[in-house]
Amino acid sequence: MALYSSTLNLLRQNHPAWRVLCAQHTLLVAGFLRSLFIVPNVRILSQADLIKAFIVAQWLADFDNQLDKYLAATDTTDGER
Repeated sequence: MALYSSTLNLLRQNHPAWRVLCAQHTLLVAGFLRSLFIVPNVRILSQADLIKAFIVAQWLADFDNQLDKYLAATDTTDGER
């Protein structure tokens, strides 16, 4: 099977798996999928459970980001005052 650069470029732009691999946050996505499937050895997961896990992970990331901003604004680190 011949693979031309034009075909590869079309795949990178249009195929969902290629879009994830070429995304700016590829490591974040890979880490999320690893923690969801590889670590607990899960092979089948419903779409609803996947969405719930993503929402929880997104909420935790947002919370962590807000906590960092709060700690920087109050000039405290790790609960020290």
